[in-house]
Amino acid sequence: DSSSDSSDSSDEDDQEVQLMVELNQVLLIEEEELLLSTLSRLFQALKYKAVMRPYSQPFVTSSGSNRVCLENFSRKFPPHVCRGLFRFEATDILDLIDILKIPEHLSLDQNKTTALEALLLVLRRLSSHCRYID
Repeated sequence: DSSSDSSDSSDEDDQEVQLMVELNQVLLIEEEELLLSTLSRLFQALKYKAVMRPYSQPFVTSSGSNRVCLENFSRKFPPHVCRGLFRFEATDILDLIDILKIPEHLSLDQNKTTALEALLLVLRRLSSHCRYID
């Protein structure tokens, strides 16, 4: 039973990731009619799912497919992206973990994360659109 449960949650995670990819591709559509029909189709796909509220939903899928770790860091955040999102180069971010002596695993309000994920969240918040250059 537990293998079927994990298979079901993995399928749901895959569907959610696919939906997010499709939503991201919608941004590239310039033709208004195609844009509306695509949004309508995606809305219908979401219609019967639970409403996602940003502060009441976990940001981590059950399978952990959206977690950031050292193994997938460079794939999820290529070097040219890091500077824009976090104001640091990828290598500097990894150095910051050591320099700031952030523990490898953190537990905050019953949420477990890694030093890398925690630092990326803080750096992203600090580089938000409230900068003078934006």
